[in-house]
Amino acid sequence: MTLTVTLYWSFRSPYSYIVLPRIADMARTFDVEIDLRVVHPAAIRNPSYFARMDTIARPYFLKDTARAAAFHGLPFRRPIPDPIVQDQTTLRLAEDHPLAR
Repeated sequence: MTLTVTLYWSFRSPYSYIVLPRIADMARTFDVEIDLRVVHPAAIRNPSYFARMDTIARPYFLKDTARAAAFHGLPFRRPIPDPIVQDQTTLRLAEDHPLAR
């Protein structure tokens, strides 16, 4: 019996990038079908998330994602160009994100 895993995947999320090889391996190794649901980045889905973010959260996030990628032996960098227009110091988001749509 084939099992189905629903994967909500964001192009901007480093965690989506980091998990992708393991998800693909799971689909190849086991009788698993991947139901891929590409979602908009969190900055579009919930822009208020960044407005209330703690100042230490962003540096921690960047270190954690780099650490997780290194643990899994993956090359890692932020997307270029970033699909979200955001000030990296204040985390303020632009009104429009044409590359994300």
